[in-house]
Amino acid sequence: MRKQPLWLVVGGTALVLFLILTSGVVTHAAWLHLFDHHFQILLSHFDNPNRTFTLKEVSLLGSPAVNLAIATTLAGCCWFIHDRFNAIWIMCAELGADGVAFVTKELVRRPRPSAQLVPDTGFSFPSGHTISTATLVLIVIFVLVPYFKDQEAQLAISLLAVIWLAVIVFARVYLRDHYPSNVLGALLLALVWWSAMRVTYLKLIAPRLARHAQGEKEVN
Repeated sequence: MRKQPLWLVVGGTALVLFLILTSGVVTHAAWLHLFDHHFQILLSHFDNPNRTFTLKEVSLLGSPAVNLAIATTLAGCCWFIHDRFNAIWIMCAELGADGVAFVTKELVRRPRPSAQLVPDTGFSFPSGHTISTATLVLIVIFVLVPYFKDQEAQLAISLLAVIWLAVIVFARVYLRDHYPSNVLGALLLALVWWSAMRVTYLKLIAPRLARHAQGEKEVN
């Protein structure tokens, strides 16, 4: 329970920053244009056909559909071992993140960059790939990693998950499917959503799991 105030601070801070960023997008703020333009110019120096092909394939693996399939598999594993509260919560977290991203895109309606290396459709703010992958990574780190008792395994899995998120973020900006501010906004929104879901977890699910564990002890 001690972690709850921390997540409230993280979520509140992320929400404020996200609203500032969204305001810049909606008003076409000059500072935001300079931010995006600077990073786009920087990344253009890395253009390479082989790199483009590789990151295109990587980007497909980080799509909301693939992330949802992975989350469903993880939830299924939790369900199989009778951890049904976590299974349901995982699905709510991943589906909710995709839903929040879709609604925000429709409200903001920001076009994609014009010089895409791999054409994509739909609105761009925030990045659906990024918020979906970020939510899945948070699920892995905070829900699934604790199942492993070995601390080295926990650290290795957590690091690999964070590196995977970084690769997806880079791929979306490199391919010009998103402005840098789109992926930044997605990361902030993912933290906002996760913080809300975390509070829900601590308030609703954790007590149920504790009562369930206590009941098993009494039976034994």
